[in-house]
Amino acid sequence: MSFRRICGFILLGIAMPCVAQTPPPPAPTGLADASLEELMNIEVTSVSKKVQRLSSTAASVFVISAEDIRRSGLTELPEILRLAPGVQVARVEAGRWAVSIRGFNFDFSNKLMVLVDGRSVYSEVNSGVMWDMVHIAPEDIERIEVIRGLAAAMWGENAVNGVISIITKSAKATQGGLITAEGGTETEGKGTARFGGALGSNAFYRVGGHYSNTAPFAPDGAAVSPYGWTSSSVDFRMDWDPTAKDNVLVSGQGYHSTIGHDLINPSASNPFPGVVNAQESSFSGNVMARWQHTISEDSSVEGRISWDYMNYGDANVPQRVSTVDAQFQHHILFGDRNDLIWGLEYKGAVADMAPTLDFHVLPVHSDRKLGAIFAEDELTLVPDKLHFIVGVRTAYDTVTRLQVEPTARLLWSPNKSLTSWAAVSRAVHTPSVLEMGLNATLAAIPLQSPLFGLLLLGSDPNARPESALSYEMGQRVQISRSLSFDVSAFYTVYQHLLGEATLAPYYVPASGIQMPHMVFPLFDTNVRYGASEGYELSATWSVNARWKLTAGSDWLRIHTHAYPGVNATDEVTDGDTSPHYQYELRSNLDLTRKWQLDTSLFFNAAMPEVNVPSHLRVDVRLGWRPTEQMELSMGVQDALDSQHVELYTPRLLGLEAVQRNFYGKVTWRF
Repeated sequence: MSFRRICGFILLGIAMPCVAQTPPPPAPTGLADASLEELMNIEVTSVSKKVQRLSSTAASVFVISAEDIRRSGLTELPEILRLAPGVQVARVEAGRWAVSIRGFNFDFSNKLMVLVDGRSVYSEVNSGVMWDMVHIAPEDIERIEVIRGLAAAMWGENAVNGVISIITKSAKATQGGLITAEGGTETEGKGTARFGGALGSNAFYRVGGHYSNTAPFAPDGAAVSPYGWTSSSVDFRMDWDPTAKDNVLVSGQGYHSTIGHDLINPSASNPFPGVVNAQESSFSGNVMARWQHTISEDSSVEGRISWDYMNYGDANVPQRVSTVDAQFQHHILFGDRNDLIWGLEYKGAVADMAPTLDFHVLPVHSDRKLGAIFAEDELTLVPDKLHFIVGVRTAYDTVTRLQVEPTARLLWSPNKSLTSWAAVSRAVHTPSVLEMGLNATLAAIPLQSPLFGLLLLGSDPNARPESALSYEMGQRVQISRSLSFDVSAFYTVYQHLLGEATLAPYYVPASGIQMPHMVFPLFDTNVRYGASEGYELSATWSVNARWKLTAGSDWLRIHTHAYPGVNATDEVTDGDTSPHYQYELRSNLDLTRKWQLDTSLFFNAAMPEVNVPSHLRVDVRLGWRPTEQMELSMGVQDALDSQHVELYTPRLLGLEAVQRNFYGKVTWRF
């Protein structure tokens, strides 16, 4: 029986027996239900692995709320991240995105850590996040905490330019049933089902699933696969409070994805073969358990263990990866002046990669292990006004050996309406399995007939970790109960950036079935050093009880230089794959108690080095709640353009264009 059919039966099984068992949860709140002051004081947990008020964090943080997500009309996780200023999001094909913070955007952005309830979804093999393999129903998300800047002292290697932490709703908060159905010109069909119930008085559960079918993208100067993207999943979560001081969370998911992908397989014997329409089928599963225990008012501990498995059906680099991650942390207050959190982590990742016609990875079997200890102490210099935070993470792994990542932060709050902060931090990116072991034939180049050239890529097995040293500062100002600003600026110095160096070409004579040809070699190694600078700005204005405006902008400049003797030719380490500036403006208007009108504008500057023009995107959503249990919405995404290109990826044979999407959605709670 196929995975898709299994998911369908589970969705029906979830929905059918659940009617009238549990009172429906309250409908989504309106703008008048939360003041701006309450939004500024929202609690976040991802900056220092402890509960803090957003307005009192010594970092550049933006929170995307559940209400922001609902009213945006966006349903895919990478698309939702467009709501945060300073996040670069580009869709490259039907099921794949490039997402980064503060530049260096690519299919696999290797300087961004992404967490789901504290569990990392960063790939140790591909050096980034495979967004086609990460699914969370928007209705299950409580909030998304976006940390812009270095966060390695708490979250470890690869949290170089930022951390995106997705916090899902507890099972207790998702009691009853939920069914959604969506259709559109791009998303041809999408549905989710969820049901939550109680297991006694102290334990709650929910089970859910989804199915989605996305149309293939439009061609933009090249042929495009006739296949789009389909995905399906089943998931569960249980929350249990065995005592007043203990909380246990257990969650898991099974996920299947199929993406249409065009490719060619050039070789010395057949340099210009036909295009192959491949369907890349992948499966993943994960289980996580977390225990939180309150020892006293001044002390608590937390333990978490997770297991992830992925069978990624990439047509060029198929891979099977198993990862185990275990963490322990202790939070304790020493008197009135010291707030300490410390912990331990162990991670093991085993990967197997089968060679294909044009790609192979050495070694074909890898086994990486990491052990780390981290600590952060917040010292109160002046009560309620001045705090000094110092932290460090020390890690040892089997590839890059010892790494030390410290941070020092100063937080000044002269009053409740003003917060200023400054920070100095260091972080590293450890080279992935592919970055150290990939060898590939990328393309064939026609020369004077019958001679041709092959573009070959090799990797440096001795590549050094990338390092970053960042200087940041920021300020939050609440001018009134209806208007607030948040601005941050940064300057980051990079060393040993990984990228492609061009080596001298050479001639290969005929041998057997191989024809004579030229070889143009590329070598993936540490090619550049440099710096980046920029700012992020966000503002929120509650015009009245029915109308809220949110604005954001970011400006970015990356300056890199090749090391002496290195001919660095790639655009990623040169900063050309991220727009120099972005703007956004969102309007949420309650027309009546039942009708809502939401408009979003996103502007990205041009990236001429990779042939991507500037783009203004306008999204419009109209929502109607005829009852407390039912919501209907319709809208258009990218109303001004029928199609546009967001980023080029060398994994495709050419550019693919994102199409305008007209959609309708129904949500029913019971």
